Amino acid sequence: MRIPYNDAVILAQLGIDPAEFAKRLAPAKSVSLTETEIKSIAALDMNGARQEFLERARLAGDDKRVCRSFNDVLTERTEAVAAGAVLKAGEAGLDPFELQLYARGLAVRGESAALIGTMFTEANRALYPEYIRRQMFEQPIGGLNYAMVDDLIAARETVTGEIGRGVVITSTTGPKKGRVAERAGLPEVTLSMAAVTVTVQKLGCMFKISYEVARRISLNLLGIFISREGRQFQMDLAMWGANTLLDGASDEGETASSGKLTMREVLGLINHHGDAGFQTGLLLYGPTPRDKILDNAEALDPRINDVIISGRLPNWFGVKNRLVSASSQLGTTKLLSVDTSVAMTLAIEAGSDIAEVDADVTTQTWLYPFSVNLAFWVNLAAAARKLAIKA
Repeated sequence: MRIPYNDAVILAQLGIDPAEFAKRLAPAKSVSLTETEIKSIAALDMNGARQEFLERARLAGDDKRVCRSFNDVLTERTEAVAAGAVLKAGEAGLDPFELQLYARGLAVRGESAALIGTMFTEANRALYPEYIRRQMFEQPIGGLNYAMVDDLIAARETVTGEIGRGVVITSTTGPKKGRVAERAGLPEVTLSMAAVTVTVQKLGCMFKISYEVARRISLNLLGIFISREGRQFQMDLAMWGANTLLDGASDEGETASSGKLTMREVLGLINHHGDAGFQTGLLLYGPTPRDKILDNAEALDPRINDVIISGRLPNWFGVKNRLVSASSQLGTTKLLSVDTSVAMTLAIEAGSDIAEVDADVTTQTWLYPFSVNLAFWVNLAAAARKLAIKA
């Protein structure tokens, strides 16, 4: 797979091997649609589709016209002009948004990748918000050992307004259930709306790209740069989620010795969380606790794990281990055990993802702001358990 010459030059200047980068690019996909169908799909009014999505995303949840994604509208409009096209595109691995890119010749990968500027024609620019949202928020991006938001959450929930209310789980008996005597009351587990509402908050960033870059560089490289910011975006969300869980987490106490953390104590945190009825799916901590764990000889034993070879944190005790920034509320002393199957939900305000285009003619720069409104709600506070390293 080759890449455009200008891209190769830029990659070389960045110290990235163009040949190695090209290996990661998937070849263009073909879809079994006729030329007439492709033209009909490409002729769809994307500005109108975007506006329809924004209007329908804000409808009440019981309204039959409500939709939760831009793809919902694209699916309906695509099927209206080319029945069966969505299914055929799916067989080629393309969803309705990707089919629009395909039909308009807006390749984002490979030798034929379109220049950045082609995304911002009057006909195409309504596709840009979805493109950025995917790069920033949905693309599976990983950082060495650091948690991404999807590592923490049990689910994503779309809300239709500024304020969301989560579900609280309460149980009179915890996880234990037993025989019930005749006419005796049954053990109760209650699902109720949270008393405290959660207000979504805006997160965003500004991309600034010079006119020269827009003319000369393809969407290949734009994807690299935005994905880099997407990784940081997801890491920041993970830190926010960790802070939210820490606030109500049950307390394991402190380690036995000041400034020390044994593998037995880490296992104790996980086991005691299990004794309380929770299956630890994630162990979160910052760089300092990581170093304290690595002070234990068995943590680096090549007979047990390949951390010396891979540099990645092993899944010690069968649990995913991930880092959060030392600037999080976990700080330099706390570890957090999380039952990720139930602990927390990420709420996203429908239609709140805003990606716009403007020009600063004084500096000959394109401005691409992106923002989205989000919130976390805790489903079950005890699904997180904390351990502190003794000062």
